[in-house]
Amino acid sequence: MFAYYRRHWKPRTLAVNLNYYENNIQPWFKGRPVAGITRRDVLEWFESLHAKPASANRSLPVLSVILRQAEVYGYRPEDSNPCKGCIAPGSLDTSLSHAAGLSDIAVCHA
Repeated sequence: MFAYYRRHWKPRTLAVNLNYYENNIQPWFKGRPVAGITRRDVLEWFESLHAKPASANRSLPVLSVILRQAEVYGYRPEDSNPCKGCIAPGSLDTSLSHAAGLSDIAVCHA
């Protein structure tokens, strides 16, 4: 997947995203079939990164791209990305996230 995006991402973006993959995504999901990753798995993973909120917020889109590519390659059914509709809390209006009590986990709109 990173080989495909190498031609679309600037070198620094590629390096940063690869770092998020290696340090935040791969250790959690290692050994799991990509087709079996659920929205609940994504939320539990995201919540596990609560001590590193900036890292969590930046890792979520990387995971989403990986799972979207898994759809393209046929490893997941089309339109099954469990990250779809998930918004990292840092990107939400804080008054809304606090009101909803979701300041520490991703919000997913089904």
